[in-house]
Amino acid sequence: MVTIWKILVIFLFVVYTSGCSNTFIAVKPDINTGQFKTPVKLTDEENTIFSPINDLDEQVFNVLLTGINVAGDWAKEYRPFVKEMLENCGMDKFVSKSHLEDYVIANDLGASIPTLDNRIGYNRLTKYIGPYLIVATDLKNLGSDWWEFSVTVYDPVSSTAKFHASKSAMNLAGMKEPILLPVFNSLKKWVDASRVNSISPKTEGLGI
Repeated sequence: MVTIWKILVIFLFVVYTSGCSNTFIAVKPDINTGQFKTPVKLTDEENTIFSPINDLDEQVFNVLLTGINVAGDWAKEYRPFVKEMLENCGMDKFVSKSHLEDYVIANDLGASIPTLDNRIGYNRLTKYIGPYLIVATDLKNLGSDWWEFSVTVYDPVSSTAKFHASKSAMNLAGMKEPILLPVFNSLKKWVDASRVNSISPKTEGLGI
């Protein structure tokens, strides 16, 4: 005899697995609202830094640094998902940290930029290649089914963060709507505000 508890367990399993399987499929913002579809909005305590810049279209490129503190087959889908979601927020021209290190080595800048592991190194690099942004994302498990996702946009020229938002919640039926999309929505608002503030035409990359 199938008990109500067995039915509940089966239901939760189906919801959980279907949610997890779709977590890292990127989505585009709604054409009417310009936002990603989720009923969850961030509070001021979760979106702690929101300082639009006035030269977003002058950025030579964006450096994508992603962090993930869990193991699993789905982890390999995280980075391309984040990259596509950032593009859907209006950010592009991504290069990796290792690509920047190759540039430093190829142009014999080791004496001036001995490392790209701190703010000083990133600031010095702007003197050679122009302005750029560092976009750091992090997804970590807080224990059991609780997860936290965060995005930080850092400006090496001023050595200050221009955007930071994070969201934590229980991942019972997938983390996209309750955790990921609310953060991306706030980031898209920041990108839109920064693009409105932009006063100069887009600068082409330096072939980096």
